[in-house]
Amino acid sequence: MDASGKEKRPNHRQFDQDIILALDRSHSMAFDLSGVDWKYPPGIPGYPVGITLPPHATLSRWAALMKAVDAFDEIIGRANFQPRVGIVTWSSEITRNSVEYLLTKVTSAVTARDLELTDTVINGLLNGNGKKKGLKKKIEARASNVMLGATNMSAGLTEALRMLEQDTSKPLAKKTIVLMTDGLWNQGSDPVEVARTARGRGIVIHTITFLPGAQQNEMVEIATITGGRHYFAQNAAELEAAFRDLAYAMPVLLTQ
Repeated sequence: MDASGKEKRPNHRQFDQDIILALDRSHSMAFDLSGVDWKYPPGIPGYPVGITLPPHATLSRWAALMKAVDAFDEIIGRANFQPRVGIVTWSSEITRNSVEYLLTKVTSAVTARDLELTDTVINGLLNGNGKKKGLKKKIEARASNVMLGATNMSAGLTEALRMLEQDTSKPLAKKTIVLMTDGLWNQGSDPVEVARTARGRGIVIHTITFLPGAQQNEMVEIATITGGRHYFAQNAAELEAAFRDLAYAMPVLLTQ
C-alpha cells in the first residue's frame, strides 16, 4: 500500500521489440536429421544428383526449421504486445565459377532478406484464401528451390545487424537476433567478432545449434558475449522447443 493506504499496483511499461531470425540455408539444411553430412532423406539421391534437388518437404533439416519457425510465429502472434520480426537467410555466394553452378545452373547471394522488419505478418494479415501469412510462408518458398552453399555465418550476422540499424522508425526498440545453424562456419570472418560489434550496439544474440556436429563452442560464445541464450537441439523436437522457449521469453513487460 502507498502512504494514503491504497493498494499499490505494479506499473507495467511495454516496450518495442525488433527481432531478426538469421537462419542458415547452406546445403546441409537439405540433409536428413541424423546429423551425418551428405546423408539425404529417403528418396533423395546422393551427391551429385542430391545437390540439384530441393530439400525434402518433411524429412529434411529445412523442413524441421520451418515447423520450428511456425511454432515461434504462433506464440508471438498471441502476445498482447507483438514484436516486429524480420528474416535473413544466409549460406555462401554461388557464382558461375562454382561446382554448384555447374550442377544446377543457379547462382545466389551469400545473404538474403526474406522478410524486412514488419508487424503485419505477425498480426495476422490474411491472404486471398483467408489464411494467415505466417513467418513459415516466408521461408517455405525456399523449400521449393535448391539449397546451396557453405556456412558464412559472419555474413548472415552482419546482414541481420544491418537490417536492425537501417530501420530507424523505432529507435528505442529492444533489438535481438536469433542465429540458427546446423554446421560449422567455414567461410568469411570469425562471427565472434561480429558478436562483439553487436554487444557494443546493445544488440542481444540468441543462438541455436541444430544436430550433432553443429558448432557449439563459438555459438555459446556469441550468445554469452551479447547476453543471449544458447540452445543445442539434438533433434527436430528440441529445435521446435528452442524456438518456442525464445518466443515465450522475448515479448515481455518491464515492471516499474
